[in-house]
Amino acid sequence: MNTALYTRSAPSECLTSKELSRLRYFAWERSWQVAGEYIDHTSGGNSERPEFQRLFADASEHRFHIVLFWSLDRFIDEGPLETLDYMEWLTRCGVDYCSASQHYPDITGIFEGAVIDIVAAIARQKRIGDAESGSMRSDRPRTRHSKLGGPASDDLNGPPRPARR
Repeated sequence: MNTALYTRSAPSECLTSKELSRLRYFAWERSWQVAGEYIDHTSGGNSERPEFQRLFADASEHRFHIVLFWSLDRFIDEGPLETLDYMEWLTRCGVDYCSASQHYPDITGIFEGAVIDIVAAIARQKRIGDAESGSMRSDRPRTRHSKLGGPASDDLNGPPRPARR
């Protein structure tokens, strides 16, 4: 089976060579022939990635039967609707897809779209959380006496209230 390998990493990461080696081994184990390797060195937050675009152009020309990627969030990280659109587009081109590290994106049947939606939503939330945690870091140096969390209960008017359930 002719296979396209896709890997991506942000410019600050050095994951592509490790992922590519794993993808090659995964394909070799299954006796899949590697028809092409597509490697982007950019964020996955949008589809304006040169190799991602080339992969879809080659898919429309039926140059391979399956796209192999490490994980769905390394392949498409734009959100559930966009992810489902890309996967459906590949399917219409007669191209299957497979994750080397996650076994659920390559399932078929009536729940395929739901599983892709869930995985894509989790990936998007992770990306949003990572961005927010980066923006919440304080530029102010911590002193030896800095307290973490809110003020102590004696700093408030009365004891803290129990959390609602």
